[in-house]
Amino acid sequence: NSSGTGIVYSWDFGDGTAPDSNPDPTHTYAAAGTYTIDLTLIDPNGCTASATGTAEVFPLPNPAMNISDGQEFCENEVIQFLNQSTGNIVDLFWDFGDNEFLPAFPNTVSNENNPTFAYTQSVFSPFTVTLGVTDAAGCYEQTEAVIIINDKPVAEFTATTECEGNTTQFTDASTVNGSVIDQWEWDFGDGIGTSSLADPSYPYAQTGIYQTELMVETDKGCRDTVMHDVIVNPTPVIGISGIDTCLNDVTTFENNSIPQDNTITSWDWNFGDGNTLNGISAAHTYIDHGVFTVSLTATTDSGCVATGTTAVEVFPNPEPAFNLIDAEGCTPHSVLFVNQSTIATGFNATYEWDLGDGSTSTLPSPQNIYPDSGYYDITLSVTSTKGCNSVLSVANAVRSNITPQADFSIQDEVLSLLDAEVVLTDASLHGLEWFWSLGDGSSSTVTNPTHVYAEPGTYELVLTVTNGNCQDSKSGKVKVEPISTFYIPSAFTPDGDGVNETFFGTGESIDSYNLKITDRWGKLLFESNDPDFHWDGTHLGKQVQMGVYIYQFRILDTFGRENVYNGHVTLLR
Repeated sequence: NSSGTGIVYSWDFGDGTAPDSNPDPTHTYAAAGTYTIDLTLIDPNGCTASATGTAEVFPLPNPAMNISDGQEFCENEVIQFLNQSTGNIVDLFWDFGDNEFLPAFPNTVSNENNPTFAYTQSVFSPFTVTLGVTDAAGCYEQTEAVIIINDKPVAEFTATTECEGNTTQFTDASTVNGSVIDQWEWDFGDGIGTSSLADPSYPYAQTGIYQTELMVETDKGCRDTVMHDVIVNPTPVIGISGIDTCLNDVTTFENNSIPQDNTITSWDWNFGDGNTLNGISAAHTYIDHGVFTVSLTATTDSGCVATGTTAVEVFPNPEPAFNLIDAEGCTPHSVLFVNQSTIATGFNATYEWDLGDGSTSTLPSPQNIYPDSGYYDITLSVTSTKGCNSVLSVANAVRSNITPQADFSIQDEVLSLLDAEVVLTDASLHGLEWFWSLGDGSSSTVTNPTHVYAEPGTYELVLTVTNGNCQDSKSGKVKVEPISTFYIPSAFTPDGDGVNETFFGTGESIDSYNLKITDRWGKLLFESNDPDFHWDGTHLGKQVQMGVYIYQFRILDTFGRENVYNGHVTLLR
C-alpha cells in the first residue's frame, strides 16, 4: 500500500529466501509457521522507508489413501478405495479417471470418504488415482496412486445337444484382449461333474436341462463366469418281444419301448430276413424257418436314436407225405398207409388220419379195410413237437371196387350122353363180365350159357365174375352119363311054348351083372351073375306058383357106374 514514484521495492519474506522486488509479489513458503515480512522502499533520492508485517502459514493436510488388494485389478472389478488422510479434513475429492491420455471425465470422481469404483476399459490402463483433501484452514493437498487395470476375459462356451447315453462336448469360446486365459473351471450342473480342461466332454447320466457354468481366469488373475442351459434329450428305451411261431404263421411283436408318444418321429423295424416296416407296432410272416434277430430303431424329434433287438424262432412245418400199398382193390379192400412225412428240423409228434370212410387213426402208418365200394379222400394232419401243423389231402386216393359174388345154378346136374346139354343160369351179384370154364376145355363169356358135352364124364364148372379188377369164382359139377341102357320085362310066361320062357334083363355097356329074385317075404328064389343065365320060374328045380315076384338087378357099366334096379315081375302060365 506504499506510495511514491520511482520507488524500488525490497521484500523479505522471513524464510531466508532472496528478496523479491515486485511491488505485489507472491511467495510460497516451504514450511508452515509464522513469518515476519519486511518491506523496504528506496526512492530515487536514496531515501528509504520500511514496514513490517507477519504472515502465518498453516501446515498442509496429509492426504493418504489405501487401495485394497493391491495396485493391479481387472476390468469391472469393484475396487475399494480407503481414505486414510490425517488432519482436520473438511473436504475431499477423488478422481479415478486420470491418465496421460485421458483427463478426468464424468462419473470418474467421488466425494465419498471410502468410495468403490470399477474400471470398464483396460485399454487406457494404467490409471492415476488422485485424492485431494482440504482442511479447516482451507489448505488443500492431494496424493496420487497408479493402478493397472487388466483385461477381463469374456467367458463363453458352446455345448453339443446330445441324447441320453451320449457324451456332451463342451468348447470354450471365451475371449480376452491383452491377457491369456490359463484356467478353466467347469461345473456341469448335475451336482457331480466338474472339469478344469479347456474343452471337456461329459456324459450325463440322465436326460434333462443342466445349468452348466464356466469360470475362466487369465494369467493376470481376471475372471469371468458364464452359465448356459445344456440339454440332454431323452433317448428312447427300446423293449420288444416276439412270439415264436410256425412257418407261414404271422409273428406278432410287442413294442414295450418308452416313450410311445409324438416325440418319436419314426419306428423302424428290421425283421432279420431282409424285410422292414415302419410303425409303432409290427407283425410279419416269415417264408423260411430259422432264428431271426429282429431290431426296432426309434428316432425322436430331437434326433435321438435307440435300437433294441430280440430273437424269434420260426419253426419248420411238417411236410406230410404218404404212400399207399394197394391203393386200388376189391371190397373188402385193405389198404396200408405208409407214412413218409418229414420235417426240416426237430421231430414230428402226432399224426391224425382221416381215412375217408368215417374212420380215423393216430398211428403213424395205419391200415384200413373198406367194406364198401367207392372213391375215398385221404387226409393226413401232422403236428410237430413245436406245435406246427401241416395237412395233406389227396382226393380219390383210395379206390375200392365192389367185389362181385359169383353164383349160378345147373338145370340138370346129371346128363345122359344122349342129351348131354347143360343149361347154366347166372345168379351172381355185381358182375360186369362173366367167364365160364366148362370143364372140357370149352369156355363161354355169355351170362347164361348152354353147352353140349361130347363125352361122358364128370365136368367141373367154374364161373368167374369180374367187376373192374375184382372177381369172384364159384364152381359146380355136371355129370354126363354114357349111353347105358338096361331093359327089364314086367312079366314072363314059362309055359313051354318057347316064347317068353325066362326072365332076365338086357342092355349095353354092361361090365358085371347080378340078378336076385325073391318072393314077397324076401326069400331068395334065384340069383345069377351071368347075363345069359336067366330065371326060368323054378326054385330048386320046381316051378313056382304064378304070381308077382321081386327082382333086383345090380349092373356095373363099363364107366364104373353101378345101377340098381328094383321092381316086380309077374309070372304067368
